[in-house]
Amino acid sequence: FQPNVNNQNAIKIMCIGDSITDDYLVNGSYRKFLYNGLIKKGFNIDMVGTKEGRSKIYKDEITGESFEYDGDHSGYSGYSIKSYGEREGIFEKLKQTNCLSLKPDIIILLIGTNNVLDKHDRNENIADFESLLDYILKNMPSTSMLFVNTIPFVDPNKKEVYSWVSNYRHSEDWHTTYSDEEVKIQVNEFIKQFNSDITSKTNERKKKNGKKIRAVDLNSVIKS
Repeated sequence: FQPNVNNQNAIKIMCIGDSITDDYLVNGSYRKFLYNGLIKKGFNIDMVGTKEGRSKIYKDEITGESFEYDGDHSGYSGYSIKSYGEREGIFEKLKQTNCLSLKPDIIILLIGTNNVLDKHDRNENIADFESLLDYILKNMPSTSMLFVNTIPFVDPNKKEVYSWVSNYRHSEDWHTTYSDEEVKIQVNEFIKQFNSDITSKTNERKKKNGKKIRAVDLNSVIKS
C-alpha cells in the first residue's frame, strides 16, 4: 500500500486477539499507536472490528502529546485460540460475529497468551492455531494481508502477573513447588516453543498463499 491522504477508499485494518488487543487495563492498547503512526505517514486508515474502544483520545502524561484515534477492533480479554474449559475462544468468536465480512485489507492477529498462561497442551495449541489460520485465510478478501504475531516474553514474577502463571508453580501432582527462577525459565521456554510453532505453521501457509500471510517476530521490536 502506498500512502495517499486523498484516497477516499481508506485502508481497513482489523486487530484480532485477546487482552493485549482489547482495552484491558490500557485504553487503545497498541492499536492507538499503530493508527497514529500510519496517519502521520499519510495513510488513510479505518480501524474496523466488532467492538468500539472505551476511549478515542490519547494523551501522554509525560510529554503532553495527544491525538485522536479510531478505536474499533476485535480484541477479547481472556480469550484463548479455541474454547476449552472455562476459556472462550477467538476462533468461535470470529465465526459468531462474522467480523471478516467487514472485508479488512489488513488483519493483525495476536493470540495465544492465555494458552501459554494456562500451560495448555502444546499439540492442541498447534491444532487450534492451524484451524484459526485456515478459517481467516478462507474468509478474508483475496487481496488482504494477514500478519501473524508471536506473543511477547514476560517476567512471570512481577507482582502484576504473579498469580496468572500458577500452573507453572507446582508439578501436576502438586508434590513439587518450583522456585521463581524455575518458573521464569519454564514460562519463557513455553513461550519460545509456542512462538516457534505458530511461526512454522504461518510460514507453511505462506508457501501456499504467497503474500497473503506473514509471520511477525514481535519480540524483535519490543524494548524491555
